Parts: sequence; structure tokens; C-alpha cells
Amino acid sequence: MLMGRAGDVYGQKKIFIAGIVLFTVASMAGGLAPSLLILIVFRALQGIGAAMSTVTAFAIFIRIFPKDPKETRRSGF
Repeated sequence: MLMGRAGDVYGQKKIFIAGIVLFTVASMAGGLAPSLLILIVFRALQGIGAAMSTVTAFAIFIRIFPKDPKETRRSGF
């Protein structure tokens, strides 16, 4: 819910891209982690990045493909 609200406030595209970047960097860093504790920290960051990108991706899809065909005509598609 927090990332959904952040997407509404700051822009869904910005939050989506930030989530993908965070997930990617945390994945690389987790792969290079020298200890279990550092691996757990980077896995937590991966989870945050995944939450950011997943929630905003659904919101972006809903905005692009509305349920009602009448809404599609109004949006210009």
C-alpha cells in the first residue's frame, strides 16, 4: 500500500524504474555477498524493489487497459 501511494504522489513510472534498479543492484550485490548477514540484507532490499515494481506495474496496466470500453475511447486509444 505504501508503494501504491508513493506511485500516486511521485509518479508510477518513477517508482517502477526505481524498483527495477533497486532490485537489480540488490541482486548483483547479493550474489557477491561475502557473508550470510550481508546476503540477508540484500535479499530484503530485493523484496522492497520487487514490491515497488510489482505494485506500480499493476497500476500502470490498469491505467493503460481500463475495464470499460467507453473509458478507452475517452483516453484516446
